[in-house]
Amino acid sequence: MCNAGWNAGTELEVIDGVDPDGSTGGIGIHATLDDDPPGDPNDWPEENQGGPTRIYLDDWRIMYDVIQPGNVVNTGECHHQAHFMNLALQLIGMQAGIEYLTYASTDSNPTDREFTTAEALGITQDLDGDGVIGNEILELIFDFNPPLVEPPPPDWERAWNNFEGSIIAAGKYYAVWPSLEADSACRLLLEVERLEGAKQYWIYRGPTGGVAYYYPTEVLFPTCP
Repeated sequence: MCNAGWNAGTELEVIDGVDPDGSTGGIGIHATLDDDPPGDPNDWPEENQGGPTRIYLDDWRIMYDVIQPGNVVNTGECHHQAHFMNLALQLIGMQAGIEYLTYASTDSNPTDREFTTAEALGITQDLDGDGVIGNEILELIFDFNPPLVEPPPPDWERAWNNFEGSIIAAGKYYAVWPSLEADSACRLLLEVERLEGAKQYWIYRGPTGGVAYYYPTEVLFPTCP
């Protein structure tokens, strides 16, 4: 991993890479992680579906995402992957990047979670069953598998995602897997929309933390300055 940055002349080249002709994109650490991505939970079925036991890591072992003795596999969520990239940068002498989470957002600052009330959305259902309508708190999150039509088919399976692990390094903004980069936090959010086909929805969580209800109208991504 660190070998990807040895021949670079600048910190940005360490991350983005540089080809012999001077153009970017050749050898950098971020490009290497795109070519050989670290372990991801989506690579394996759940344990109750016959998959291996997942061991969540944020160090070099995350690159060894094959089944280990004892039917375990090294893996990591997006924020673990961003931390791993940060460690690789520091190993070759770069200043530590700033790790953060990219959230679904209605404005150009996607670094904080957004909430609203059922009343504000005009929801007339008693979502939590307490006899009071409108007091429930809804959160804005991504859907990485949005249906092509609304309402979706009865068996459509949403891919809800709370955030995308991200890092600021050498003045740019990155996500590791999916491999995204941009020149601002807002534009990285738009990369999530563009490359992942993601949409944003207000959701209400049930007692177990899962999505118990989602407001059917998608929330548009913001315009970036």
